[in-house]
Amino acid sequence: MIGGLGLIVTGLAAAAALAAVSAPPATGDVEARGEALGAMIQSRLRADGPFFTPEERVVIERACGYRPGEWDGFEVSIDDHVLRCTDGRRVDTPEVRAVMAAAEPRIEARVEAIMESAEVRETIDRIAEDAAAIATREVDLAMARLEDLEIDVDVDIDHDPDPDE
Repeated sequence: MIGGLGLIVTGLAAAAALAAVSAPPATGDVEARGEALGAMIQSRLRADGPFFTPEERVVIERACGYRPGEWDGFEVSIDDHVLRCTDGRRVDTPEVRAVMAAAEPRIEARVEAIMESAEVRETIDRIAEDAAAIATREVDLAMARLEDLEIDVDVDIDHDPDPDE
């Protein structure tokens, strides 16, 4: 009998360990890892220096009205090949278009290389899987709460809604 009890206890311990391993992480943990991923991507984007050459930066600073050296060469908004300055001004001059045409392929290549790196892809996949597990757990909990509700509905099928009959 003691041998059987030992197997039961071992089985329960194994089940508890498996449940702990497969339990979704806390929402805050996933959010923190997402923020860490964003910081890692930003760090890698900036590791090779500004997106724009010094000459291109001069053109953008002049077009946007930035003081020389005020703009970091990273924070840029390009909307349909048109430069949008931090003050919302849209600049679409031949000189700025030439700068954007030269810079966009470099920027896209840098971003793509970082986003397609094994570490970033794997981190994104793990965060997405954990977020999906959390969402599934929340749906399961909500469904369990609904099932636990005791709703008593009395329906009179023979009732005639027309009082004249």
